[in-house]
Formats: sequence, structure tokens, C-alpha cells
Amino acid sequence: APAEQAEPATEWTVALADGSGHSVSVAADGDQLELVVDGTTERREVASVSRLIILGVAGYADTLALDASAAALAFPITFDGGAGGGDTVQGPAVDTIWSVDGAGAGSVANLTFAGVESLAGAAGNEDTFVFEHGGSLAGTVDGGPGGFDTLVLSGKRGSVGSIPVDRSSGSLVVDGAAIAYAGLEPIMISAGSFELNAPGATLTVTSDGTNIQIS
Repeated sequence: APAEQAEPATEWTVALADGSGHSVSVAADGDQLELVVDGTTERREVASVSRLIILGVAGYADTLALDASAAALAFPITFDGGAGGGDTVQGPAVDTIWSVDGAGAGSVANLTFAGVESLAGAAGNEDTFVFEHGGSLAGTVDGGPGGFDTLVLSGKRGSVGSIPVDRSSGSLVVDGAAIAYAGLEPIMISAGSFELNAPGATLTVTSDGTNIQIS
């Protein structure tokens, strides 16, 4: 008898229910992809999925947690938090580079996100949050406790103002747009002009001639 051919992989689209915010996590367990929404788990074979698409609810706070096992999968994952609501992406517990290249939009590992207000790194790892030109967040970039987490402004900027609260939290004003941060160690800046406003804070500012580092 001829061997059975495997079914082609297809997109798996999950639209979160309207009316409230949701807590979502994505992980892989062996050959199974696990999606947990508000404590309810749904599984599909990894080989059957070509892309995972998660659609959040506009006006509500949805949180997506990307496990390291899911971040290592070969297929892309997309999360759209919808307009407003305070949506958050929580990153994997491995050293991770994040890219923010639009308003509430960017990528981390195999995840592309949009309509997101805040990013949260895992505890005890090294998260690097890279803001490209045009990248912004309405909420907060949080590196998480411990580890060595960095915020990088990619490319030359016209002006950057820094308003630290303490050594690991505060805000930047980059060409007029604010970026709030917490749980970070150094901040790397390349700017035409730079203003530091740090009443009562003890900070270290160094420069290599091109970039300014605040820690």
C-alpha cells in the first residue's frame, strides 16, 4: 500500500474573545504546540502549523507570554494586541534581542507583534531592547529583575533627553517621543544633542566618542 502523505501545515488563527483582556502563553512540548488562554490549553502538532496568529481585543489589556521553547520553533508567530488597552509581550527566559521598529510594533525571536503598549523581559537573563527609527511604545520597557538588560537607540537621533528615577528606571525623550523604562542596566545612545535631568539620582555616564552610555 502507498505510504500516507502528511497533511500540509496550515495557519492557526486564534481570535481572543471580546469583552475583557486575556492572559495567553505559547510553548512547545515535544511535537506539540501548546496555546494557553486564561488557563485553558489547546494543543496542535507542531508539524501541522505553518504560522500561529493571535488576535487580541481592542481596548482591553491582553498579555502574551512567549516561552523559550516556542521562541525556538521554525515557523513565525504573530500577535496583534489591537488598538489601545495596555497590551504586553513577555519574553522568553533566555538572552533575547528585541526590536521595536514601529509604533507599538516590532519583533522578538520568531514573534512579530503590533498594537502592543509594553514589553517585559524575563528575570535573570540579558534582554536587549533595540529601538529603531520610528519605534515607540506607549507603555513601559521592563527588563525584569536581575540579569543585565539594555536599551539601545539605533542610529543617530536629533535629540535625546533622559529623566531617570533611579539607576534602573526612568524615561527617555527621543526626538520628542517618550520611552518609559524599568529594570534596565545600561542605556546606549547616539544623538546629536543630549540632555540629562537627574535630580537626586547617582548615575554613571560614559562615552566612546560615538555613543553615550548611562548606567
